[in-house]
Amino acid sequence: MTEHEEEATLAAFRTQGVCAGDRAGGGHCSPAPTWGATMDRITESMLREFSAESGIDSLDESSRFEHFASYSTVQRLHAETFDTSDIVLGGNEPGIDGIAIIVNGLLAPDMDTFTAITESAATLDVVFIFIQADRSRSFETGKMGSFVFAVRDFFKDTPQLPRSDRLRELADIQAAIYGQSAKFKRANPGCYLFYVTAGEWTGETQLEARRQSGVADLRSESIFSSVEFECVGADVLQKLYRQTKNAIERDFTFTNHILAPEIPGVKEAYLGTLPATDLLSLIVSEDGEITRGLFESNIRDFQGYNQVNEAIKNTLASDHKARFVLMNNGVTIIARNFTSRTFRL
Repeated sequence: MTEHEEEATLAAFRTQGVCAGDRAGGGHCSPAPTWGATMDRITESMLREFSAESGIDSLDESSRFEHFASYSTVQRLHAETFDTSDIVLGGNEPGIDGIAIIVNGLLAPDMDTFTAITESAATLDVVFIFIQADRSRSFETGKMGSFVFAVRDFFKDTPQLPRSDRLRELADIQAAIYGQSAKFKRANPGCYLFYVTAGEWTGETQLEARRQSGVADLRSESIFSSVEFECVGADVLQKLYRQTKNAIERDFTFTNHILAPEIPGVKEAYLGTLPATDLLSLIVSEDGEITRGLFESNIRDFQGYNQVNEAIKNTLASDHKARFVLMNNGVTIIARNFTSRTFRL
């Protein structure tokens, strides 16, 4: 983004009535503009269902859509139970409606939680997720530019945009994360942007160029391992929401197996070996992301390359990799239902 474009974006924020007052009432804010037309019936029905289940019926439709969009998009990357009030900013923060900071597989919505996660962690695996939600039936280059500008500003030591108390706390967590950059053993943090509307994303030339420009702007900061900017229309939003409701189902070939002895309370169980590539197909979504919800009952996430994990990696890279199945405990998969003929979980 050029200096002229940054000035234009700041001017746009001022026009929209953005102010420095926080949610507790410090300062005066002009009301935000109301955008767009009516949502389609399917999205509207899903929004009603989500609002009722989440207990946010009393909020206005615009606010409920922010919660709905945040839940559906964040669940794609963080399939754990969370409260959208920990993500949706809910104030007059410019350009951004929601922020999720995932640290070592856990949501860190406040400094206390972040400290509890990191105080004894040897490594940090971090993902930043930003959401802009708009009920309108269209995508706009201006809003895309404002979104990217606000995200870049979030990572600045001296921000140009005003910050509410809530946004300031999240920025403090971000600063604390980069203050421990030596713990980025695997990679720098990932950065995901979701611009969600009730319209249709067609990849129109001008819009796509603005999206790609935003990705380039964020990559130029050189503080992320990856940057993804996805424009989510009604069809994708509906799909993402359905995925939060549907059980995870996988088919795989389990050739090398034997039937386990009878176990009280267990209908059927098998022991065997599986190629690593087949195992990955069970735990990775069609978007190439780890389906972390599968590991919700696991006592720990990946702990980095500590002494044990380093030894495991060395075994896989050695001439003795065939012994891997004997030297490690393996993986236990628990399913509500499965068909042993095709091994459909």
